[in-house]
Amino acid sequence: MRSFLPSCLHQLSLSLSLSSLPLMFDHGMEAVRVPDFPFPFGMKVMAVDADVDHLDELFYTDFDRPSDEGHAILAVARSFQEGWLLSSQVVDGSKRKWISIHWVKPLEDFMKLNTDGDVRGSQGVTGAGGILRNSSGGWIIGFMQSLGVSTVTVAELWGVLTGLELAWNARCRRLIIEMDSMVVLTLVLRQDSCSPCFQPLQRSIRNLLQRDWEVHIQHTYWEGNPCADWLSKRAIDLPLGTYVLHSAPNEMLSLLLGDIAGAVLSRFVSI
Repeated sequence: MRSFLPSCLHQLSLSLSLSSLPLMFDHGMEAVRVPDFPFPFGMKVMAVDADVDHLDELFYTDFDRPSDEGHAILAVARSFQEGWLLSSQVVDGSKRKWISIHWVKPLEDFMKLNTDGDVRGSQGVTGAGGILRNSSGGWIIGFMQSLGVSTVTVAELWGVLTGLELAWNARCRRLIIEMDSMVVLTLVLRQDSCSPCFQPLQRSIRNLLQRDWEVHIQHTYWEGNPCADWLSKRAIDLPLGTYVLHSAPNEMLSLLLGDIAGAVLSRFVSI
């Protein structure tokens, strides 16, 4: 490897594109295909003049140039292919894979509430946010909540509580609520008592859930929760209080339209 790596360093020219093509290394009649990548780019390998700048001699005085530089490049490509296959299957001893994630519209006659919380800085300034949408993805109501110094878990619980109150007041009686924190999801669903700092919020949420309506609570990843994430981050910059939004802020319209269109992001998850 040491003998031809410096040469390969200046023989590999990477050209990025917006296509989602798999990587393909081609040399004459031989090609090495690298598995499809979860992110959109293509890579092209080009052979260039081996004498350019004499980078090989600059790195190693005992450099031995390969007789067939194309096959040397292919060898690197094969190593890359094998390494990618292994790393995509096992990380830290657990099997993992790439999945595609997007916001999913609720079923007919349902509304969907997405909530989130965020914390910023060493002092722990927090905010919460949420958005209620109909089965077409249309905006019904949203909110931003500036909470002051707290923890992200408390902020996310406030987001759930405020979102449920707004959904009930909007006459929603069939609701799906999504959040990207498994910790908060567990706190909302558990029936036993938890840490004293969470108990008041937990009881208030439980009281709301016991009203005469149908509520389904589920987890999503951050990639499926971009609008609520945006609102919670912006809430931190506001004075303390809750701000009800009857229409979408102009700055987040692209995120809202992306959700409606089913824009997809990828995530590497354990299986």
